[in-house]
Amino acid sequence: KMPSKMPSNAPSMIPTPLPASDPSAFPTISSPSPTLPLSPPPTQFPTSGSPDCAVAAYLPIPGKIEAESYCSMQGIIVSSGVVTQISNGDYLEFNINFTSSGSSAYTFAARVNSSTYSGQINLQVDGVSKLWLSVPHTNGSWNTIYANVHGLASGLHRVRVTMPQGGFDVDWIHFNVGTNKPPN
Repeated sequence: KMPSKMPSNAPSMIPTPLPASDPSAFPTISSPSPTLPLSPPPTQFPTSGSPDCAVAAYLPIPGKIEAESYCSMQGIIVSSGVVTQISNGDYLEFNINFTSSGSSAYTFAARVNSSTYSGQINLQVDGVSKLWLSVPHTNGSWNTIYANVHGLASGLHRVRVTMPQGGFDVDWIHFNVGTNKPPN
């Protein structure tokens, strides 16, 4: 039950108006107020990806590369170690060291999952399109797709994996020396 009358020793709940023309009537803060560091949502940026390909390490090929290990990207979301919710035009870039001597043929593979749509991957090396690969509708299961890619010279290169048609997830990519050699 609420009391009908406030006790006489209770503080007044009515604010006292301050004159608007007197700036000294407003408190000043002499030290900055503490701020909390802002951090991006954890699903937006991988911990292993570098923000700049100019300073990122070159990853040795043949071998597997986790998709979230990119050095540059557009529109990418990482969740639980997987690049997810890929939209049309998204891409991943990697610094790659093709260690096989001379110009060689490789098998390019990608671990993909598409519960709703099929999509496309375009593999570019140093700005030159080397491979188009269709991503099938996988009914929500992880599948490995692969195709042969020719004319990859040994040495340091920038590899871009573009998704002109999105709607799928990518866990990793893989390069094996030789043709028709998907990862084990």
